Amino acid sequence: MKSERVILSFVAVLVGLAVAGAAFYVYEHYFKNTPVASQTVTVNKTVTPTPNTTNDYITIDKPTDEQVFNTHDLQFSGKATKDTTIIVSTPVSDQVAVASADGNFSLATTIDDDTNVIQITAIFPDGTEKHMTKTETYSTQTF
Repeated sequence: MKSERVILSFVAVLVGLAVAGAAFYVYEHYFKNTPVASQTVTVNKTVTPTPNTTNDYITIDKPTDEQVFNTHDLQFSGKATKDTTIIVSTPVSDQVAVASADGNFSLATTIDDDTNVIQITAIFPDGTEKHMTKTETYSTQTF
């Protein structure tokens, strides 16, 4: 009796697979939508780059990126376009400076213990902005 059930189950699985295979074959060959003919689409779009006609620039001379300091006070200096507003944001303070007529700027700021991510934003006279990031570290360890 038990072997008859096993054989009957095996035959039922085979018949089920045969019926499923036949149904799939009929569906694929008779009922499936015919494929859509491939179409070539041509996009005519010309992209012309707009040159930057402004001469806005900023460079940070001091401090260089990823320096280690043993003091909390830092001096930022560099050059930028005349009358550019420079904002230096540290975890401790925000300082603002304006580039002079010859483009030089300098400002003092304070950093916190350990690693400090410092955001520098330059707002040029025409209203455009440039963002820079520097990482400076305060440590009293001797290397």
